[in-house]
Amino acid sequence: MINTNFIKKIKKLLCLLVFIIFQTTGIISQNSLVIDSLLSELNKADDTTKIKIYNSLCWEYRNFNYSLAIQYGKKALLLAEDIHFYKETGTSLSFIGVAYRNLGNYPKALEYYLKALQRSIEEDNQEEKAYSLINIGNFYLYLDDNDMALKYVKQAFKIAEQLKIPKLLSYCYVNLGRIYNNNKEYDKARDYLSKTLVIRKQINDTRGIAVTLYDIADIYKNTGDYEKSLDYLNKSINILKKIGDKDGILYCYNNIACVYFLTGDNDISYKYALIAYEIAKNINSKFELQKTCKLLAEIYEKRGDYKKSCEYQKQYVSIKDSIFKQEKILKLAQLESKNEIKEHETQIEVLLEDKKIQKEKVERIKLFSMYLLIGLIFIVIFVFILYRNIQQKKKIFTLLLRQKEEIERQRDMIDAERRKSEELILNIIPKEIAKELKEKGFASTKSYDMVTVVFADLVGFSEKSENLSPDILIEELNHCFFVFDEITEKFNLEKIKTIGDAYMCAGGIPLANKTNPMDAILAGIKMQEFMNNWKTEKIKRGESYWEMRIGIHTGSVVAGVIGMKKFAYDIWGDTVNIASRMESASEPGRINISGSTYELIKNNFFCHHRGKISAKNMGEIDMYFVEKEK
Repeated sequence: MINTNFIKKIKKLLCLLVFIIFQTTGIISQNSLVIDSLLSELNKADDTTKIKIYNSLCWEYRNFNYSLAIQYGKKALLLAEDIHFYKETGTSLSFIGVAYRNLGNYPKALEYYLKALQRSIEEDNQEEKAYSLINIGNFYLYLDDNDMALKYVKQAFKIAEQLKIPKLLSYCYVNLGRIYNNNKEYDKARDYLSKTLVIRKQINDTRGIAVTLYDIADIYKNTGDYEKSLDYLNKSINILKKIGDKDGILYCYNNIACVYFLTGDNDISYKYALIAYEIAKNINSKFELQKTCKLLAEIYEKRGDYKKSCEYQKQYVSIKDSIFKQEKILKLAQLESKNEIKEHETQIEVLLEDKKIQKEKVERIKLFSMYLLIGLIFIVIFVFILYRNIQQKKKIFTLLLRQKEEIERQRDMIDAERRKSEELILNIIPKEIAKELKEKGFASTKSYDMVTVVFADLVGFSEKSENLSPDILIEELNHCFFVFDEITEKFNLEKIKTIGDAYMCAGGIPLANKTNPMDAILAGIKMQEFMNNWKTEKIKRGESYWEMRIGIHTGSVVAGVIGMKKFAYDIWGDTVNIASRMESASEPGRINISGSTYELIKNNFFCHHRGKISAKNMGEIDMYFVEKEK
């Protein structure tokens, strides 16, 4: 016969095992769902939303996968910096600091907390500054330095009271409650945590409510009111299960087991300790696992199962040794932290002082502006009184002023008409000739020894113009000659006239110079470049195009104004005829120059000799095609 008590024990153990598996897997799956949801949203999010998701992932991973938490926090930070979305950088820095704190890297945690604080000061973000101060206070709380923790949390509390932000106030209250609980000032601790609970219920902060409940439970456990402690722990764990907060649930189970052990109910204590043990192993929480192993060893010892007690005692010692090593590291970290704190606090003090100076400067500017405004008001009043007193005197001068205005208006009209006339004359004849006409009433003819004359003629103009409407023909011809005018002006040439489709200009008049052969060749090259580009565009559009021949000759001319009505500036002489002859002997797209011009520019341009051409009264004249500039 199988022992009935043995069967009952086996059944009880199986039920307990099923309960433990149900509790732990439920917690893990809830947390995974949150992370999976965030990761699925990441693929379709814009940059701003990605930053917020990265921060949320950093927060979700902060307690059980520190490297991933830090990785996502840094991704958020880099992206925020890249797109200049500085609003979220403070959050990123704070969350990375929390992950480093949980990892046990306290110097790094402090570094990021202080960076977050510095960023908040630079951005003049009082809310972010308060959260950073809370994190630094929380950092000191982890190091059991309650005095320093209280110093920073009180600074944050002062800002929170000014801003009147409920969530921020709740964080201040909860941290003040924990500090006073550590100091064994339980009434103060309970008062601050009660205030926290009220605010978190008002703003519907579910996790915050759960955390506050187990903080209150800790006070009741410390004061020996185990019934109330269990009541608050059960309320907390019910909320934490719904939101899948593994760390909070582990903390509650460990404390429930501890409270039942203190009341002497070892069986229930054992049940919750086993659940806590599985969760602690699952999320690799050594500190909570150490507490659980120690409690299980004591429970088995009271049951008389010394073998099991010894097993858990060994685990406890092993974890304690590991934590002891971490405590050594922590002491070193504390020393490093103190040095970093001094360094960063100095930087922050300098920054705050700079902000203070800037604020004072702004205040001085405001004060100066106010005095300036008051001064202006007095000036305006004075001017108004003065103005009223002189109104009568002004009436005496009104008529004179009107007459003066009329004279000035007429003078302006005369000046405007004169300017129009001068501009019109300058469009017809050179400035120097216009000046002579204005001063003397006539312009004398002048002889020039070295003038370079340019003739440009559109090839096949008559044939192609038959297929164009007069409006389009004039428009295209105007476009072409407009560009030639610009080129002529650029190279210091004087436009003489246009004859149908021919364009004539010359260099070295009305002011003589020695550069006119070079100027004329460069202008011709630019004209042909324009015609070639225009030709390419027209071919692309399937339109007919024009080509141009250019002829250039250098020699002496006579220049002057002819006629009494519709007068124009013109030049005469064989040089003009030879330039025209050079143009007619040229080829489309080419620049044909005479031998005399060639001799003046041959050192600057590559030219091709074409042979000779006869000219009236001039005999045979050498001709050259200009190829390119040397």
